[in-house]
Amino acid sequence: MQYNEAKTYLDSFINYEFDLNKVQPNSFKIDRVKDLLALLDNPQNNYKIIHVAGSKGKGSICAITASILKEAGFTVGLYTSPHIYSFLERIRVLDRAETVKRGALFADVINEKDLCDILEDIKPIIEEYCIKKDIDRLSVFEVFTVIALVHFRERKVDLAVLETGLGGRLDATNAVESLVAVIAPISLEHTRILGDNIADIAREKAAIIKEGTKGVIIAKQEQKALDVIEKRAKEYSIDPLVVGRDIAIELVSQEISGQSFNVTINEGKYLDLKMRLLGKHQAHNAAAAIGVVQALKKFGFAISAEAVYKGIQECFWPGRFEIISEEPMIILDGAHNEASCAILAETAITLLPKKRIVLILGFSKDKDKAAICRQLGKAVNKVVFTKAAHPRSAQITAEELKGYFPDKESFVTSNVEEALSLAKEKAGLNGVILVSGSLFVVSEARKIVGEQK
Repeated sequence: MQYNEAKTYLDSFINYEFDLNKVQPNSFKIDRVKDLLALLDNPQNNYKIIHVAGSKGKGSICAITASILKEAGFTVGLYTSPHIYSFLERIRVLDRAETVKRGALFADVINEKDLCDILEDIKPIIEEYCIKKDIDRLSVFEVFTVIALVHFRERKVDLAVLETGLGGRLDATNAVESLVAVIAPISLEHTRILGDNIADIAREKAAIIKEGTKGVIIAKQEQKALDVIEKRAKEYSIDPLVVGRDIAIELVSQEISGQSFNVTINEGKYLDLKMRLLGKHQAHNAAAAIGVVQALKKFGFAISAEAVYKGIQECFWPGRFEIISEEPMIILDGAHNEASCAILAETAITLLPKKRIVLILGFSKDKDKAAICRQLGKAVNKVVFTKAAHPRSAQITAEELKGYFPDKESFVTSNVEEALSLAKEKAGLNGVILVSGSLFVVSEARKIVGEQK
C-alpha cells in the first residue's frame, strides 16, 4: 500500500471531527475497538498505559508526561489529537531526541511506511469484521486508535500515553486497560453529546477509571466535578492524588521567556522547576504529570528527579501560547472554549502588560462564540476575524463581530493569510498578534508564518 492509498482508505471512514452534528448517542461503541484489538492479539497488553481525559490541558499533560518518561530512559508511545499539520503527528514514539526534518513538528511521528504497512495488515481484518457485524462504517478515530496501539507494540514501547478524543466512557481509547488514569480540568463542552452540566460531563470523563486502573491523578477541578471523579475512584478502591490538595504548586516567576515554579507532593519537593510552556495553567499541567510520576514510581518504575526536571524543561507542545515570531511578536494558542479562553486572557494580561494586542480570531460552528469573545475581549485591543479552510470553521458578519466586541475596532477577513497581513499592519513592530479561538486557524497561521520566514 502506498501513502496516497492509505490516506484515501482512511478518508473512507466517518470523520466526526469534520462535523460533530453527525454524532448521535449511538455513534460511539467501544466494543468495536475491543473486538478489533482482540483480532490483532491485543497489542495494548504489551505495555502499560497512562490514559488522560478532560476538557482542557489534557494534551499538554500527555506531552509533559511523555517527555519526563523519555528522559527517564523509557520508550514511550504518545497518542494525541487533533494535529497541527499532519495526522501522522497524532502517533509518536519518544525515546531519545532526533533531528527534526524541515517542515516537521516532531522527529518521532509514525512514518509513512509504518502507517502503510500496518494499514495493509489490518485492512482485511477490518473489512471482514464489518461484514460479519453488519457495520456500515467505522470512524477514522477508531481506526487510527487501533493503528496507534499496533504501532506501539511494533516499536516495543514500555509505556503509552493516550489522550481521549471526545468524552471518555465511549471514546475509542477507553477500549484499553490503563495503569494510571488522569482527569484534566473539566468545563462545559460538547454539551449535546456529553451532558449540559459539569457533573454529567465529569461522569463521562471519569469513566476512564475502571477495572485494572491502579492510580488516579485529578487536576484542579470545580467541586462538582471533583466529587464525581473521587466517587468513581473510590468505587475501584483508589485514593487519587489531587492537584491543589495532595500536589501543591508555588509559582516562582512568570516571564515571556519561560516560567519557574515549585511542586510539593507528599513528602517530596521539586524546587525551581523550569518550563518553556507559558501560563500558570501549564505549571498545573506539569504538577499533574508529576502526579503520574509519583504513581508510576509506586508501581516500580524508576524515574529520577533529574528526568522530571529535564522532561518538564524540554517539553515542546505547539499551539499553546507559542511564540513563533518576534517582530512583530506572533503568539499562537488553540484555546477554543470559554474556560480555556479565560485562561489565555489571564496569561496574556500577565505576560504582556501594556502591550497592544491584535487578536486574530476564528472558531468552529459548534462553539459558544459569545463566551469565547467575552473572555478574549478582556485582553485584546483590536480584533481581526477570519475563517480557516476546515469545514467546521464558522463565518460571521462584520455586524455580528461588532456585537461581540462593541468597544473595540474589529475587521472581518476571508482567510488566515489576509488576517495575518491586516493584523501586522494594525499591530506594528511593537504590538503583539495573538491567534486563537480554533486550532484550525492556529495551524494555518503557523504554516503561513513559517513559510514567510
